[in-house]
Amino acid sequence: MNNREKSREKARRMERKRLHRILDLAIEKNEGTASVFLKFSGHVNLVTMSIYKEGWKAEQDASVKLDHYLDKPYGDSLESFEKALKEC
Repeated sequence: MNNREKSREKARRMERKRLHRILDLAIEKNEGTASVFLKFSGHVNLVTMSIYKEGWKAEQDASVKLDHYLDKPYGDSLESFEKALKEC
């Protein structure tokens, strides 16, 4: 494995750890007033998060909706996921 491959592998491991922390935060937030939904779409490597700050209600839009592509340079950052979870 060359240095570039090692660097990419390290970045993937760090991203997975960050996703695990985000999942932990989402579970904690669901124990309170907020309702947090996380969805992984494996066919496009997309993680979507919706936050309903006052709890989920039918026909109500999410207070926050973020998308992060695991292998693309666009979409919202995982830092923005963590920030949104800490603020709700």
